[in-house]
Amino acid sequence: MKDAMSAGKARQNPRTRCSLYEINEHFEDDFKAVSPSSIVFQRPGKDTGYVYELGNLNSTRKRFYWFPLTCLVWIGLAIFLTVAVCSAGEQQSRSGSIPLALVYFSGGKVQPVTSHVMLVDKSKQKLLVYAYNKNGIRKVGTFACSTGKVRGAKRRSGDQKTPEGIYFFVKKHYKKDLAPIYGDLAFPMDYPNQIDRLAGRSGYAIWLHGTNKSLKPRDSNGCVVVENSTINKLAEIIRLNRTPIIITGKVKYRPEDQPDEDLPDVMALLEKWRRYLVRGSYGQYRGLYSNGRGPSMRWWTQWCDLRKIPGDGHRYVDISITGLEVYKQAGVFCVTFNQVLTYKGAKLSVGRKKLFLVKQKAAIQILAESYQRTENNTKSRRDKLFAAMEKISNGY
Repeated sequence: MKDAMSAGKARQNPRTRCSLYEINEHFEDDFKAVSPSSIVFQRPGKDTGYVYELGNLNSTRKRFYWFPLTCLVWIGLAIFLTVAVCSAGEQQSRSGSIPLALVYFSGGKVQPVTSHVMLVDKSKQKLLVYAYNKNGIRKVGTFACSTGKVRGAKRRSGDQKTPEGIYFFVKKHYKKDLAPIYGDLAFPMDYPNQIDRLAGRSGYAIWLHGTNKSLKPRDSNGCVVVENSTINKLAEIIRLNRTPIIITGKVKYRPEDQPDEDLPDVMALLEKWRRYLVRGSYGQYRGLYSNGRGPSMRWWTQWCDLRKIPGDGHRYVDISITGLEVYKQAGVFCVTFNQVLTYKGAKLSVGRKKLFLVKQKAAIQILAESYQRTENNTKSRRDKLFAAMEKISNGY
C-alpha cells in the first residue's frame, strides 16, 4: 500500500527524484552477477519524467560515488604528465641537443672529411640525417624507414634482425641492376665489420635501399629500407667509405655543450698512438692495444727501419692527424681520421685510418684498426704507411 501511494505521488509530480535501488528490482540479479558494489545506470520506467540519482546498492542513503571519478582524474593526470615529459624530451632532441653517438668532429678552418652522418632509430623506425662543418652540427632531415621483422641486434645470418653498430657504405647499386624489391637505389654496408667478427656475429648483404612497395614498419629481412623518394635524396650526400650510418635500438641525446665524458681519454690515446708511432718503443705502442691485438714484431721492425730518413742522421718524419671524427655506439668508439706524413715541410697523405676503441679497466684501448678504402673503392695490397714512407723518403 505504501509503495502504491509513493508511485501515485510520483505520477502527480514527474520531476520527483527516485533512488535507483527503489525502482530497479528487475535488474538486481544481473547487477549482482557482475559486481555487487558497482554503479549502474537503470532503465527508465514508462514515465519519462523521472530523473534518477546514482545510488549505492548496499545502502539506501543517497550519495555520489566518488571513487571512479577520482580514478579517472588520476589516470588523466598521469597521461598528461607522460605526454608532457615525452614532448619535452622530443623538444630537447630538436633544440640544443645532439645524439650521444656523435662524439666529436674536428672544426677549425677546414671542412671535415665527412659532411653528413646518418642514424637509424629502430624504436621509432626513423632515419635521421645530421650535417656538420666548421660552424657546428645540425639535424637536416628525418625520414621514415623500416628495419628487420625481428626486434633486437643481428647475431647470425637469417635471423631477420637489423645489426646495430657503426657502418660505412661500400658500394652503390643502380635500379637497372636491382630486383624491384630494392627500389631505385641500394647502398651495401660493411656489415659484419671488425667488431662484429670479434663478437662472433655473422650475416651479409645488409643494405640501405629503396622499395617499390608501401613502406611498413619492421618489414625487412635485416636491411634498412626507405621510400624511393628518400633514397634518391640520401644518394646526394652519401660518399662511399666515408659516410657513416649508425644503427641503434634507440637514439639518445646529450646537451650540445656537454661533451662525452670519455672524450679526453680518447684524445689522449690518439696522441700517444701518434707519438709512439714516430718515436716510441714497441712496448709502448703495443700497450695501447687490447689483449695483445697490436702489430707484430716483424711489422714493427720493418717500420723502425723506415721511419728514420736515410742519409739524414737521426731525423724522423712526423705524423699528424686531420679530419678527426669520433662516433660511439654501445660503448664502442669508432675513430676515423686522415693520417699525414710530414718531412721538411712536405706533407703526404697515408690514407683514411679507422680505429675501434673500447674502455677496459678504466683505460681506452684499441680493439681493431684498418684503412678505409678510397671513395672509388681502390684498395692497395701494400701497407699504406710503408708505401707513403717510401715515397716521402724518395722525395716523391
